Order: sequence, then structure tokens, then C-alpha cells
Amino acid sequence: MMLLVWKDEYCTGMERIDHRHRMLVDQLNSLYARLGHDTAQERVTDLLARFCRYVDVHFATEEHLAREGGFPRRELEVHLAEHRAYRMRVEGYRVALHNGDALASVQLMAFIHYWWVTHILGANRALGHFLCHGEHV
Repeated sequence: MMLLVWKDEYCTGMERIDHRHRMLVDQLNSLYARLGHDTAQERVTDLLARFCRYVDVHFATEEHLAREGGFPRRELEVHLAEHRAYRMRVEGYRVALHNGDALASVQLMAFIHYWWVTHILGANRALGHFLCHGEHV
């Protein structure tokens, strides 16, 4: 079962970012599948850590492109704040999983699904539009 299916509406207009988003969706679906079938806490923790490392690389890429592309400072700060809030929230779920919280995996996946869809459709599409067209949406 998949948690998230890639849709064309998620495209930002930046091929590099869209490719990374597709890879994130694939990794998210792998993590979701393992959380449902793998009860070994160590394995789940490893999968989540791998996903988080990829997310960190992706965020760094987005942030670099935004800075280099002249994305307005105020909007960039909002975008960076979204990334920081995401990391903090996922870290909270990671700690809860580590402490044996039975609901943490369900809450984590619901949060990640919601966050990625809204972030891609909002902040990332706005960034993509600006970088591709030099204007705000």
C-alpha cells in the first residue's frame, strides 16, 4: 500500500526539485510499508534516519537554489522556518518511536503526508514559479 501517489499537480517547474520530490515520495512509501510490517524498532529507526538524511539534502538543495535565484528574503525566511518546524516535529516523533509510543508511527506518517503535500503545493510551487519566471504567484 502507498501513502502518497505522485501527481502532476505536485510539479514545481524545477526539474531538479521535482525529481527529488518523486524520490522522497518513493522513500516515504517505503517507510510507510515498513512501519506497517516491521516491528523491529531498530529497523524502523534506521529507515526513518535514512529518510531524514535524504530530506536534509533535499532541503539544502532547495535553500541553495532559493538563495542563488534571488528569492525574496522575507519569503525565504518563511520557507526556512517551515523546514525547521518540519525537522523539529519529525524529531519529536522519532523520540516517541524510540520510547515505544504505539501511536507515534501512525501520527508520524499522517504528519509527513500532510506536510509534504501542503509544502509542495504551497511553498515549493511558489519558489518554482519565482525561479522559473522571476515573479510571484
